[in-house]
Amino acid sequence: MADPFNAPKFEVPAEMRDLASKSVEQTRRAFDSFMGATHQAAGSLESSTQTMQNSARSAGRQMAEYAEQNVKAALDHAQALVQAKGLEEVMKLQQEFMRSQMSALQEQMRSMGSMAQAMGATAQEAMKPKK
Repeated sequence: MADPFNAPKFEVPAEMRDLASKSVEQTRRAFDSFMGATHQAAGSLESSTQTMQNSARSAGRQMAEYAEQNVKAALDHAQALVQAKGLEEVMKLQQEFMRSQMSALQEQMRSMGSMAQAMGATAQEAMKPKK
């Protein structure tokens, strides 16, 4: 039986070691490139998510402001109606209130439509791949 400690010495040729080293280095560069792209994509996703959250918060605040304006206008109108002296005055107050509320609602809808368009454009821009 052969003695494993006295076996003939086997050496890996220098060319094979060089080839293996180059392969490992190429694999490392490919992996680093892949990880760089992965980190960039994650950052882009995080950025677009943050942008959309900020836009949604802004829209929510604006809607709350509009709701507050509308409720205050309705309460002011109710107060005016309570103080009216006759049916003719009630009809006049109601007509003025309806006219002013329709105007306010049109402006609010126009503003919200513009905000929705801006949010869509911002979201679309944020989701574009960064160069």
